[in-house]
Amino acid sequence: MHEKLKNWPKRFWKRSLENEAYAMSHSVSHLRAIGFALMSFTLWVFADTGMKIASEAGMPPYELMGLMGLSATLVMMALAGMRKETKKLRIRDWRPQALCAVCSMVCTLSNAVALKHLSLTVFYIVVFTAPMVTAILAALFLKERLSPIKVMAVIAGFIGVLVAVNTPHTSSTQTGDWIGYVTASISVAAYSIWTIRMRGMTQSESLESIAFFSGISLAGVGLGWTLIDLHRITTGGIGLALLSGLFNLGGNLFNYKALKHTTAGNVLQIHYSQIITGAMMAYLIWGDLPAWRLVAGAAIIIGSGLVIAAQARKTIPLPPINL
Repeated sequence: MHEKLKNWPKRFWKRSLENEAYAMSHSVSHLRAIGFALMSFTLWVFADTGMKIASEAGMPPYELMGLMGLSATLVMMALAGMRKETKKLRIRDWRPQALCAVCSMVCTLSNAVALKHLSLTVFYIVVFTAPMVTAILAALFLKERLSPIKVMAVIAGFIGVLVAVNTPHTSSTQTGDWIGYVTASISVAAYSIWTIRMRGMTQSESLESIAFFSGISLAGVGLGWTLIDLHRITTGGIGLALLSGLFNLGGNLFNYKALKHTTAGNVLQIHYSQIITGAMMAYLIWGDLPAWRLVAGAAIIIGSGLVIAAQARKTIPLPPINL
């Protein structure tokens, strides 16, 4: 028993990557999957924008999370009811679902705090470290060898973050403090775990059940926390929070579809499209213009992430296992 507990991280990551290799042999169009990924990251930018506005209006992170989960849960129930496909909401294995739900809650809470302390552009700069964090986690838990090229890419990526986060801000709305940086980094770690685990889970669980369980978990924990802290309930921004939940749900569903039909590395490459949509939203709503150092840092991070993704494609697929 002690030996099993000691080796569970390695077995967890190995199973996720083996599931990914198995799924790739049954893959459909990669171009279509990339389109799903692009749509998911675009919808997430809209969700993040609504979260930032609601947070700046004074809404606590847990209330925001609860309302987002509520709207997502109600929509999933309504869609399943109209299609008479309520069976798709059932969970086959609660353990991976629970892990992904926890990661989703950590991401949502961390994002809500980070977005209050960072501009959208700076927030996405930190978020773009996800491919690097994924490579490090694979090396730690799977003992996967980090090639010299990967090591250099990871180091370059974090240098890019340092260049970007030390950029002088061009407007009063561009705040950047260590609370934002730390919570955004926590979100990146949770998202990296979520992405790798989700890649295998989409082969055994229906997309509807994954989205429904995630939504109901966010709603249950968030609204329960809100009821405990009644004196901090905020009515301003409720509509935005509910709308953000719908955008987040749409992003999740498209991301599940993308991960079902292509590798996590391919999906993470599309992550960088958020620097464009995020910068556009930041300019239109807050009037933020990125400084040259922020653009330079983003370029370094994107370049390092693409190198890591290219190296990941050279990995020899692991033998399939039964889910």
